[in-house]
Amino acid sequence: MDKREQTKLDLVKIIAEELEINPDTIKEDTSLQNDLEADSLDAINIALAIEERFAVKIDDEAIRNFRTIRDITDHLIRMLG
Repeated sequence: MDKREQTKLDLVKIIAEELEINPDTIKEDTSLQNDLEADSLDAINIALAIEERFAVKIDDEAIRNFRTIRDITDHLIRMLG
């Protein structure tokens, strides 16, 4: 499994735990707001869990730009190098 796929799987697990949903319902093009009905507080909690898991700091602007799982994965891959 490559780094991108592992990162995506870790993200799906985090999001599923934070939103208390089945991880199988989350795909790469899943929208946090439209499909999962995540609100701004959910987004902050997800970002905090991501920061803890990956030992990174995500700025507020990036969090506001996260629309899909792909957006978050792409951002993390860039941050992690």
